[in-house]
Amino acid sequence: MDTSKRRLPKVTFNSPVVLSFVLVCVAVQVASTLTGGATTQAFFTAHTGPWTSPLTYWCLVSHIFGHSGWDHLIGNMGYILLLGPLLEEKYGSGRLVGIMLASALAGSLANILLLGTGVVGAIVGFLLPVRKQPT
Repeated sequence: MDTSKRRLPKVTFNSPVVLSFVLVCVAVQVASTLTGGATTQAFFTAHTGPWTSPLTYWCLVSHIFGHSGWDHLIGNMGYILLLGPLLEEKYGSGRLVGIMLASALAGSLANILLLGTGVVGAIVGFLLPVRKQPT
């Protein structure tokens, strides 16, 4: 069989927001593993420090990158890699970033005020109104 005539499948970077998000989450988890969880605890958790600390404002958004372990990361990234590209294709990269940021902020504030879990941010992200794209 002549291999010069076979076409190799093309690999494309068609979901830059989703794939970048996954890569950042993996990098944060690697750093967390190397530091015994110190980096995640300090910079990537829902921080309840004083409002005078800049770190508190950073953690309002950065907590979406932190995970409690590899099992948690793999479970979340499985869902994100399955659904994220579809959402990014439908709503666009810019709108997806906006939804992610709004969800992170709303989730942080809800967690500070009501609960202690990240599920609030995920629910809020899906409940945000999204304008339909013209077809």
